[in-house]
Amino acid sequence: MGFLREHPGIEAWVQEHADAWRCLTDSEYKSLVSRWKSTFWHLIELERPTRTGTRAMLALDQHFPASLFLFGGVGVPRVANMGSSGACGYHVTQLRKLDRDLANRLELILVDDRLSYSCVFSHEASSMVWEHLYVSEGAA
Repeated sequence: MGFLREHPGIEAWVQEHADAWRCLTDSEYKSLVSRWKSTFWHLIELERPTRTGTRAMLALDQHFPASLFLFGGVGVPRVANMGSSGACGYHVTQLRKLDRDLANRLELILVDDRLSYSCVFSHEASSMVWEHLYVSEGAA
């Protein structure tokens, strides 16, 4: 048994709104988090999102349907994401619709397959902070 949690709410969402999905293995999760941090962490620390809040959601919608990773359990204090969903990770094929409320409530991180963009969600969205959309420097 690994350290990753399954999350029924995420699984119900992607089951309805994606062509396919699967849980990541522990090693895939560790590798993804490492690659994500090396690509986006400096942008977060420099406070360089390309969009926030509603503008971020509108920009993100332009990418759908998309194949991407959804994961949690990685705290991003700069944007009030404490990783409260616990360690969970999914690869999703052709996600057609974002569940903004669920993503914020679970403080998920979304990143496309190529690690060209990422959105960090927070349970504090709309009260203290907003969702933050980042575009990797190689994709900009």
